[in-house]
This record gives sequence, C-alpha cells and structure tokens, in this order.
Amino acid sequence: PNSARGEGTTASEMAFKLRFLNCAVCTYLLFFHILPLAMNPIRLALLLKSPVRLVLEAVVGIVAVSMLITEAQVPVLAEKILVLFQKCRVGNVQLIDLDVARGRVVVVAVMTMAIGIMNHLNSHYSSS
Repeated sequence: PNSARGEGTTASEMAFKLRFLNCAVCTYLLFFHILPLAMNPIRLALLLKSPVRLVLEAVVGIVAVSMLITEAQVPVLAEKILVLFQKCRVGNVQLIDLDVARGRVVVVAVMTMAIGIMNHLNSHYSSS
C-alpha cells in the first residue's frame, strides 16, 4: 500500500479501514449489548414489559445486523438488505442508504441515539 511507502493513505485503504471500523462497531453492539440482553431472562422480561425499550432494542439489533452484513459484503444478503433499505421511504426521501458513506454515518447515529434513549429511560426507571 501507498501508506507503507510514506505517500499517504489512499482512498481504497481509507474505505477498507472505515468498513473494518463499522464491522467492529456492529459486532461489539451485537456481542456486548444485544446478546447479553437475550441471554438474561430478567432483563429480557423487563424489556418485553416496556414497548418503547423493545422498539429501540429492535431498531439497534436490526440496524446493527444489516450494517454488519452490508459492510462485510456478504454476497447475496448484502444486496437484499440494500434493496430492502431502498424501499424504506417517506415520500420520495430514502430514510437510510447503506450504499453510501453518509447513510452508514446516519445508521451509527441512529444506533447511538437509540442506546442513549434506552440508557436515559433505564436511569429514570430505576430511580422511581
């Protein structure tokens, strides 16, 4: 690669690094946020009791799996996920586009906001 010769980072190297970072973020969320929730019956029961938390967790899980498959470039599934997200429109505006970098940033922001809202709801739930 060019960066090994001291010529700076090429666009393909940067794209590879960003794909790796996105895969790492999604894998982290799945293994350390979603999986422990599914394996702990008490937390799962509390989640099922609250529709808002359930929807937020579902959003995080679905978007994390979708982005992981898209970024890992799984041959058939990635294309189907891109088509599915293209159908998610409000009027003529596509909500999330995983095919462009801007869309992947939006996905990470949505997951971050959903987890932040869940943490906020959990802090108020335990203090009441």
